[in-house]
Amino acid sequence: MVSFGAGEGLRSTRLDNGVHVLTDAMRGVRSVAAGVWVRGGAAGEPPQLMGASHLLEHVVFKGSVGRSARQIALALEGLGGSLNGYTAREHTGYRARLPGAHLSRAVEVLSDLVLNPLLRQEDLDQEKSVVLEEIAALEDAPEDLVFEVHDQRMWGEHPYGSPVLGTPGTLAAISRRDLLRLHRRSYVGANLVVAAAGHVDHKAFVDWVREGFGDAPTGEEASGVPLPTQPEPGMDRVVRDSGQVHIVTGWPTPGHAHPDRYALVLLYQILGGGMSSRLFQRVREELALVYSVYSFHSTYSKAGVFGVYAGTRPGGVTATLDAVREVYRQLRGAGPRKRSSPAPKNRSRAKSCFPSSPPASASNDWPTPPFAESAPFPLTNWWSGSTRYRWRRSPGSQAPFSDQNVDTPFALAPWGRARGREPPDPGPKPEESKPCL
Repeated sequence: MVSFGAGEGLRSTRLDNGVHVLTDAMRGVRSVAAGVWVRGGAAGEPPQLMGASHLLEHVVFKGSVGRSARQIALALEGLGGSLNGYTAREHTGYRARLPGAHLSRAVEVLSDLVLNPLLRQEDLDQEKSVVLEEIAALEDAPEDLVFEVHDQRMWGEHPYGSPVLGTPGTLAAISRRDLLRLHRRSYVGANLVVAAAGHVDHKAFVDWVREGFGDAPTGEEASGVPLPTQPEPGMDRVVRDSGQVHIVTGWPTPGHAHPDRYALVLLYQILGGGMSSRLFQRVREELALVYSVYSFHSTYSKAGVFGVYAGTRPGGVTATLDAVREVYRQLRGAGPRKRSSPAPKNRSRAKSCFPSSPPASASNDWPTPPFAESAPFPLTNWWSGSTRYRWRRSPGSQAPFSDQNVDTPFALAPWGRARGREPPDPGPKPEESKPCL
């Protein structure tokens, strides 16, 4: 067992079988968030088994060696807590939130859930139907589907472009044997991070984790995904009856271990992180072209994506894109204004101090250090000094705000047709123009 850290704050211990234990003690809180993160998600699946990790996450809740599905649901809710799971590109998470006095119970429930699922055929068949409903719900939510379309366009055949939910075809092909094999390979000590934030004592938590997870086989650490190639610029559209066109533009960034991630957090705030951001002030407040416009930034181990979402009526697509390009040009040309720089910095600091559901959401990002790897892409970003800002370009990189990015069509995943009207003329086909992510 290896440990580091002392006293209040972040502490880390590695069990003999590879399980990584993390705690963040928060003075003055009585609740706690705890969870188990598994190295393994949608990006690690072969194409014919897309959706297997997400389906496995569903089926483990249907019963374990020690509990029925109803007993799992009541185990923490009966104590005033909650229990849930989710699947991402590179990890799967199981999270509990409850009063700190019951943390030992949460660890026991999580270990039973994660390590001892029954994975019965009848449960698999039932949950396939549930996931098909999830896929149908996504198809009916254009503001969510547009991100799926954009991911697939941006990453192409790379695993980052695979849908987390899978497809009806791949779900039908997943067998109980596939889930058993996936569970044996991924849910092992070398791939597990068990963490808690809030009202927690590190030593006691390690003892509970050792009791619940100490007998898990060490196994082999999951192999990483391959480096993505530079995405091909382009534009995709999905045309359906809808009152709005939902637009996403984006470009690649480094992965989450790259030092530029800190600058990207501030860039996100400046560009579209709130009501005072440049996009919101220009596109909504001044031009009244949209109800919702914002920037976003998602990172994985090998790469990430930074982009902008906007929703507008069909007649406002061209004006909205022109306004977004205008904001890009201004930010690229002049950089952040010194007088506005404290606001995004303060918003970023505040988000770290006041998470949306304290302290539960504090544990959401903890898988990052164990999964961190070098980033493949150089990034043009802005650098902050003590009193001024300047733009810095990494050698050989393409700037997100380069002339090509600003002056040509962006990669779009719009959703349109409003009340039977045809969507606006898209102009030249992507292969005829030179759209850029």
